[in-house]
Amino acid sequence: MRLHLLNTFALAATLALGTTSAAAQGTVQSGSTYLQFTGTPLAAGTGNANLFFGSNGAFATDMLYRYGWSYNQGVGTTNRPFSALDTPAASYAGNVATFTWTNAGAGTAGFARWDAVMTITLTELAAGTTTVPGQARVDTALSFRASSGNAAPIAFNLFHELDLDITGASGPGGDTFRVLDANAVSGRAFDASGNYAEFQGTGAQRYLFATGASLRGGLNGGSSNLGTLAGTVQPDWVSSDGAVGFQWTRTLAPGEAFSVNSSFTINSPVPEPGTWALMAGGLLAVAGLARRRRAG
Repeated sequence: MRLHLLNTFALAATLALGTTSAAAQGTVQSGSTYLQFTGTPLAAGTGNANLFFGSNGAFATDMLYRYGWSYNQGVGTTNRPFSALDTPAASYAGNVATFTWTNAGAGTAGFARWDAVMTITLTELAAGTTTVPGQARVDTALSFRASSGNAAPIAFNLFHELDLDITGASGPGGDTFRVLDANAVSGRAFDASGNYAEFQGTGAQRYLFATGASLRGGLNGGSSNLGTLAGTVQPDWVSSDGAVGFQWTRTLAPGEAFSVNSSFTINSPVPEPGTWALMAGGLLAVAGLARRRRAG
């Protein structure tokens, strides 16, 4: 989880092209928040998604850095980004990006082929300014289907890598990843400045906190499962380059489908302990005043 600055002038030029060109560039928009897909979406080495705030490059810090989806088909096979072998049909409309893969995958005809539709929705929660980024939520819905032409049931593993760049200096000790609900596979990443991101991989069987580099290496070419079972709390994990990965595993008969959902929010402030104390004190004072009024 690192801060990476986009080229402000290039960003300003891209946004100045207008709605039609923005769609051609693979960009969706909600308010003053932009989610931009580069290259072939979700391909190896390219297809990164950039999340930034403010029109015309007013605040051009990339808050996302990496947003990846990978798969394999069975034990010992290679993990591959979704678009490593097959370029999806892509559409960008308003705040929604949709990617469609047809008869994709590494298998030959009759083995381990798949279809998928991924819908990614951007929602601005609070607009940014020229000096402070806003707050945003990104929701992903994936429908994954084993090809009806497969000869037998196939065990598919799906992986999602999320490398977020929240606002604020990392400070001593870097960014911290914490489990909020191990069963729901949700958590929070926060920095020394009190900014945080929250994330969830609904229904995932496994997850892992690790450096972005190690997750990318494993999910773009390894073959192993992620290290932590859902329901198990991974201890707080601190790094200057942190990321989270989710894993879903399903054995699908020919033509069988299942759905996957994930989400993250970014840049909402966490109240400091002193702020919580002031809020609690204020609530107690209000409650005491109400009691005195009732007594009178």
